[in-house]
Amino acid sequence: MRLGVRGREALVLSFLTMLVVATATAIHISQVSRVVVQEAVKQAELIAKQIYAQSGRALQRAPNADPLDVLGHDPELRSFLDSSVGYSPHLLYALVSDSNGTVLLHTERQKEGQPEPERPNLEGLLKVDTLSRFSALYNAGDKPSFYVVDDAGDVYASGNFDSATLTIPGTPALTGPGTTSRKFLWAAKFNGATGAGISSAAFSGAGGQIFPRNISVDATGKLAIAGNFSGNPTFGGTTITSAGGQDMFATKLDPASAYAPAWAVRMGGTAADVGAGIATTSKRCAACCGRRCATSG
Repeated sequence: MRLGVRGREALVLSFLTMLVVATATAIHISQVSRVVVQEAVKQAELIAKQIYAQSGRALQRAPNADPLDVLGHDPELRSFLDSSVGYSPHLLYALVSDSNGTVLLHTERQKEGQPEPERPNLEGLLKVDTLSRFSALYNAGDKPSFYVVDDAGDVYASGNFDSATLTIPGTPALTGPGTTSRKFLWAAKFNGATGAGISSAAFSGAGGQIFPRNISVDATGKLAIAGNFSGNPTFGGTTITSAGGQDMFATKLDPASAYAPAWAVRMGGTAADVGAGIATTSKRCAACCGRRCATSG
């Protein structure tokens, strides 16, 4: 079918209209994302200064006590942190950490005792292009935490994720929580020569979060994982339940058998405890280390 003059004019006009709308939308997204980042930077700086001042007042109220113990248990400081999250829609959490980067207070209590999260470079987002900035602001953060290579050169990796689905190329999609308030554990094996996924699995419970902190692989290809958790994750037929805000865990999985666990154990008390490392020996034994936080009073 051939278009007449009027038809061609209408088609050109429609195309130009779509081009103008697309351009205007792109400019609007660029401006909105920039304003969101600038506002987040200002509000974060303001809240940080207020938390610093409140921390100073907490230390003044107990001049002879251990500063770390005071900051970790001061009720007024706790209340201020909790209320600060509702101050702005751009403020997702607030925390107080010690000089080693260990979280003393966190608005998400299950994260207390853990290493403080990587601080986002908000100012750096103002320098990147619009697409990169928009992607950084709205993409879910699912990434590997640790990896190890076996004697054959194959790669084992583990991390956590909060998206509804985690896709590892070459393996079936893993179902996730679909909310940032929960974290599922994932583990995967990759071909060392091609990077193709060989196998993968996810672990979770009825609630809580799982944070792998270290992994190791033994001579038979069994994968050992250590970390900390809250809630009650299940590894095969074994369910472990945290006693406090978070506890340590260690498990040994078999990637060749759908990641069936040889065992899974919980460690810790009623305070926040962190599993920091795990290693396997030539005899296929596993050794785990971590940090146990004592309660006060």
